[in-house]
This record gives sequence, C-alpha cells and structure tokens, in this order.
Amino acid sequence: MKKIKSILLASIILLPFSCVTNNPVNYTTWHCVENSELGSRTYLINLYKAKNDSNTYLISNFHKVSYEGVYDVILKNTNNKLAFTPTSQQIGDSQFQIRSGSGTMNTNFTLMTLDYNIYDSNEKRDIGVHAVYSRD
Repeated sequence: MKKIKSILLASIILLPFSCVTNNPVNYTTWHCVENSELGSRTYLINLYKAKNDSNTYLISNFHKVSYEGVYDVILKNTNNKLAFTPTSQQIGDSQFQIRSGSGTMNTNFTLMTLDYNIYDSNEKRDIGVHAVYSRD
C-alpha cells in the first residue's frame, strides 16, 4: 500500500513537468528594421526555438501585429537558409497573410534577413517587405 501511494504521489508531482516538453525556448528579444513600399519602421519581436525541433523557430509580433507569446509565424532553418513553414501563413489573427518569402541567418545567430510578400486582405493587395532582425 505504501509503495502504491509513493508511486501515485510521484506521478502527481511529475505530471505538470511532462506537459511542457514541447514549449519553445525563448531566444530573447530581437530588433527588427522593416522596409516596404509603405515606408520603414522599427519594432521588437521574440524569437523562440521549438524544443522538439532545433531547426524550427516561432516568432511573436511578426510584422508588428501581435503580442508576446502568441506565435505568428513558423520558420525553418536549413544550413542558415530560412523558409516559412508552411510557405503561406496567416499572421496571427490579423488581416495579413504571408504569400511567399525566404531569408538567411548568420552563423553566430545574431542577424537574420527576410524578404517576403504579404497579402493585406483589407487593402486587397500584396506588399513586398525586406526585414533585418538583430540581437546582441
């Protein structure tokens, strides 16, 4: 009976930890300088690394349309080449959708460059964007 109680207690204690194994790892805040036909703007994003795939990154506040912790965009890194996965993605619950794009990351993981096309469903048009992300 004591053994069963011990096993049950250990299970209850360890259960919450088993539920968080796929939470992403925060790689701190990155600075974004974004240029498009609409002009230039600077803002912050958070980049997360998926725990279950070291080559998959999640971005919150992509294109400055969301909140920290809400993952708007998924990027895949293959030999420092970045690709949106899937290629076409809705950005959070905004009116923006990524239609296509790609980018690069430097080898020491402090600089990313992305070029992408966004469809604005309110304006009914595509917008080409060049963005540079950096962190200390």
